[in-house]
Amino acid sequence: MQSRENKMVKTGLLFGLFNLASYSILGWVTTGVLDLCILYYFHELGKSRRLGANVASKGLSLFSSYAPKTMNIQTNEVENTFGNVINGGAAIADELAQMAGKVLNKNSVN
Repeated sequence: MQSRENKMVKTGLLFGLFNLASYSILGWVTTGVLDLCILYYFHELGKSRRLGANVASKGLSLFSSYAPKTMNIQTNEVENTFGNVINGGAAIADELAQMAGKVLNKNSVN
């Protein structure tokens, strides 16, 4: 199991490389729109991979009126969304690294 910091680094690196490549080709407006699409996809992929954390967050939101006043529900939702994004980004980074490793191994054999 990967640490949260490791997932953040992978997601940030993937996101940064995409921005670097797309900004020079497409411009800042198109890159901004694509960034939103990518963040949404990372979130949805991460949400499908973190079922327990998302169920707990939804349950906490549902019963927020019964929660203690010291508990900040919005902060919990932001942390849950952030966790979904970094899990989705790390999953894509791992898949790309695995694909690149297969291609490099295939080329080195020849």
